[in-house]
Amino acid sequence: TGKSMNIELSRNQKIKKGIKAALEGLPLGLGSNVVIPLIRWLLAVFVYRSAIKRFRRWQNAKREAKIISKGITNGVNMVIIVYDNLASPPTYGDIFFSIMFARYLTLRDIKVRFYIVDSEYRQDWNNYSKTEIGKSKFVDEQVHLARTIINSSLAEIQRGPWSDCQELLSTLPTDSIIPFVDGVKCRIGIYHDFWILLNILITQNDDGILEKLLLTGDELKGNIDIQLAPKNSYITIGCRHSTKWGDVRNLSINEFVSINISLRKRFPNHLIMIVSDELGCEYFSSVAKKYNLACIYSKQYSSTYVGDGALILNSDFFFILKGGGISVFPQFSKVPFENYQPANEMLMWSQKKWASWQNQDQLYFNTDVLPHHYI
Repeated sequence: TGKSMNIELSRNQKIKKGIKAALEGLPLGLGSNVVIPLIRWLLAVFVYRSAIKRFRRWQNAKREAKIISKGITNGVNMVIIVYDNLASPPTYGDIFFSIMFARYLTLRDIKVRFYIVDSEYRQDWNNYSKTEIGKSKFVDEQVHLARTIINSSLAEIQRGPWSDCQELLSTLPTDSIIPFVDGVKCRIGIYHDFWILLNILITQNDDGILEKLLLTGDELKGNIDIQLAPKNSYITIGCRHSTKWGDVRNLSINEFVSINISLRKRFPNHLIMIVSDELGCEYFSSVAKKYNLACIYSKQYSSTYVGDGALILNSDFFFILKGGGISVFPQFSKVPFENYQPANEMLMWSQKKWASWQNQDQLYFNTDVLPHHYI
């Protein structure tokens, strides 16, 4: 994807150099002797505090893993997972981690109550929809996603107000567990911590459960509106184009064109499918026509997020730059992929692996720590 990406990154480098030169030009040496050292000190403090925060999150997840493992050994009756929309964003990818944790528990024959608190919403929900009807519709999709992915009679998916959740917390049976219960009570975001917890539990005691946990195209193909034939004849590219939030993570035209050209050379006998929502598919379709790029689009075959995931799981390869919620499907599967995105609040399993189960043909690159010429 090289040339255009390098151009954009070199522009960022020039901006940084320009700012530094401007600061160094301040009179009386204020820039070199005061401002620049102060900025470096503040960055060092930020890095230190971030490291402490990451360490505490790991330790907290390890404690929860011990509780869960002990509960499994002693025959815990039920695990109650609370996903609070007051402390969580209106995104598919973030709820996915707690859903996969619930799936893991049911595969261990443990009953799960998956409770979605939808009476109040985090501030960024207003970017998604300013109406209660719009927000309620998205919670409907959260419920559908949980039911589809967990897919077990041992799971009960509920939605309701915080008051009902408080009553649930106060009457918790002694043989039940609520993971990260302190965070639940304080109503803080814990959705990423389910990811750490799941990784720890898998590595401590896999005993074949991972094979059942990971998602497959066959399992989810019923969510594709129009089946593709023949199977294994296409690759997928996750393309984000949002007008609501996070536009810095949108794929630029130059990036879209470069990625298509590069992957066409790597996979000359495959179709290229663009995976995005309706707005994204429409936008990138117009770009592809302008640059004579032959593509097919996920919304030609799927009308839902889960259906888009099924299309990815049925593909030979998945690529995404800058990330997006759809990338969780290949990351919880055996599908080969290349994922370039900042880790942000996610804690990678190691410097080179997003997940403990990641295969050699599944490449995850944390762009926060990569050099500017990483592509």
